[in-house]
Amino acid sequence: MPVVAASRAGRDYGLRVADDLTHLTVDALLSGALEELRDPEDVPMSHLVELHCRPEERVFEAAAVRLGRPESTERELGAWILRELGRPGDDGRRPFSDRAIPLLMDALRGEKDPRVERALLRALAFNRAWEALPEFLSRTGHPDAGVRETVAFHLPAVLCPGVLGQEVAEAFVMLAGDSEPDVRFYAVYAVAEEGVDVGDGPRGRIRRLAAVDPDEQVRDLARKLVKRFREETNDQD
Repeated sequence: MPVVAASRAGRDYGLRVADDLTHLTVDALLSGALEELRDPEDVPMSHLVELHCRPEERVFEAAAVRLGRPESTERELGAWILRELGRPGDDGRRPFSDRAIPLLMDALRGEKDPRVERALLRALAFNRAWEALPEFLSRTGHPDAGVRETVAFHLPAVLCPGVLGQEVAEAFVMLAGDSEPDVRFYAVYAVAEEGVDVGDGPRGRIRRLAAVDPDEQVRDLARKLVKRFREETNDQD
């Protein structure tokens, strides 16, 4: 069971990378980042990190162009770059978010490769794209388990604070009943740790997970939530 993944960040975000790439041109960084994505090993994404630290028009345009490339890895790179291009503001939006989000959503609607689809969803979440909520909700039953896991994990990032719709509650119930334990885990995590209020309807699903889910981590997290519900409502059922 994966734990919550940390965002990849660069020197301007307080983290150090293995190589000093500040002397490289944008073109060199793009080539290096593409090779990093193509590498089957889990290599450090040093070139991508350096691109994230350069929230410039040149970098944005290079990423935007790649979203429309025929090669899936090129499209994935475009999503990766736009995911964390520049520091987020107080509202979670980044310097190019208002321009990047429509491009990412258009690319997502036409994407057929699940790996690229996951990258696009993550990029939208890292840009706090509340307008992309319908795209997330429409993928709770996606045939690819990785896409469903990405939706469950990042759904809290595209919710408007204080706004709960019936569709969100229904999406939570569907994700919490998924066949894959990682999807169920992140659905429950959204409520237990991210503070997503899904209302009273899904509590029955959570109680069931706490009692009979075959995955130990899902059961433990659901039991934590059930205990919280009882403390809040004095419901000892």
